[in-house]
Amino acid sequence: MINKKIFQQELEDWDKNAQFYAEKNTLPYYQIINDKLINFYKISKNEKILEAGGGAILTTGNNITVIDFSKKMIELAKKLNPYGKFIISSVHQIPTDDKQFDVIIANDLFHHVKAQGLLEATATEFKRVLKNDGRLCVFERSSSLVPKLFFYLRKPFKSIIKKHQCSSRNEVSFSNKDLKQILQCGFKIYEKKYIFSLPFQILAVAINVIQYLFGYKITYRLQVKTKKIAAFLENKFNYKHICAQQIFILKKK
Repeated sequence: MINKKIFQQELEDWDKNAQFYAEKNTLPYYQIINDKLINFYKISKNEKILEAGGGAILTTGNNITVIDFSKKMIELAKKLNPYGKFIISSVHQIPTDDKQFDVIIANDLFHHVKAQGLLEATATEFKRVLKNDGRLCVFERSSSLVPKLFFYLRKPFKSIIKKHQCSSRNEVSFSNKDLKQILQCGFKIYEKKYIFSLPFQILAVAINVIQYLFGYKITYRLQVKTKKIAAFLENKFNYKHICAQQIFILKKK
């Protein structure tokens, strides 16, 4: 059941901080992760794609539809991909016909709809609009112990910084139980991989502090200078139990 209070809080927060998160997604460290996502998802140019909660979009082209409940995030998405289609709506209510998309991309989305009480409703809606042979491509938090511990340790710090609080007021984890709930909506795991190693995340969080305090330009320059180090940490320490994120492809049963 929808938690209307949290739903409204998150909508207000995403509208308020849209520019910050859109800029964050263009930083060199996040390009390392985005390249991994694109390679893993194996999306072809001819496929019809829905980016769900995709204000900071991963793909571009006229075959892309972006849905986000934040008007500000959609405005920024239009600048990144002027050829796409855009829908201002919650992802648990997609105003389109059944079986419309070859691929649905849900990057860092499910823990938010979980907080809003919409995890099952969103997964069910994704199944409805996905073609029978389509793919649900997910980038989400890992349930491994070490990154989960780091996740909870950084929560007090994020609560101190009030300027950007999209994922601080309603910060939640994503567990194996949550994944099971999605699978019970009619999906099966096709492929799975762990990324965003803990050493890489620690470096990224340290740099993020600079973005919080001093802005995008200084952060961008620092990440350009340290990108090779970040890529090394991500690629050499990419083990399940110290990875903060997981990526998986789901298909309809």
